[in-house]
Amino acid sequence: MSSPETAAAPRVLIVDHKPDSRAELERLCRANGLQTLPPADTATFALRHARMLRPHLVLVDTDLPDMTGLDLLENLGTDTIAGIVIATRTDLAARAFETGAVDYLVKPFSEKRFAQAITRASAWLAAAAARGQPGTHDRRATVNEAEPLPLLIGERQQRLHLLHPARIEYVEAEGNYVTFHVNRNEYVSRDTLKRLELLLGQRGFLRIENSVLLNVGAIDYVIPFGRGRFVFTLRSGITLRSTLTYRASILARLPLAKGRREQVFARI
Repeated sequence: MSSPETAAAPRVLIVDHKPDSRAELERLCRANGLQTLPPADTATFALRHARMLRPHLVLVDTDLPDMTGLDLLENLGTDTIAGIVIATRTDLAARAFETGAVDYLVKPFSEKRFAQAITRASAWLAAAAARGQPGTHDRRATVNEAEPLPLLIGERQQRLHLLHPARIEYVEAEGNYVTFHVNRNEYVSRDTLKRLELLLGQRGFLRIENSVLLNVGAIDYVIPFGRGRFVFTLRSGITLRSTLTYRASILARLPLAKGRREQVFARI
């Protein structure tokens, strides 16, 4: 049974030049609790609708009469709108994610697969709301220490979880996604380590290598490893290694006092 639309439901704009496809997408959107806006059959109309109706989410087919769906996403700006690309081919997926799409659906897709895409889009929207304003990951802003710690959104087993930064042991980046590690559980979010470093850098998080942002509060002890590198053992028992690139920033942030060679550093 379709979920009722409410004023609080995310607004979705469907862009597809085929009436049957638009009708089916509208049905799926309503079944997933989304508020459907008047659909568009061209990119030109979609841009006009987006300016007037301000959708949260756009479902866009790659094959449009006046421009490609990927070009439309670039024109819309994916810092403020979550975009899901729909295509009959797989070779455009890489470019779709480069433009900022949160998911890529290949026809024919199942209702379950569609629901998964909506879950990812919902996580993106929730994360945007949590950080106060969409697109702040591109800004070089500093964090006010007096402000409360922001909540982060992570997906696990198709459920969205609110994550307090203090509970996160470390963040690991892979492609267009990050994984929050909490008590040996993993929560996935579409985000960048660069944005999270800006957001959490003054909240006790420290970059120790290109793809890892570590919560200093989760460290049990540190051991020197090789030349200018360290092994961090967390209270959960997990060990992480830093790279030489981040030696100076690590020593600038942590009160590590080296004694004899290979001696264990002070516990944090």
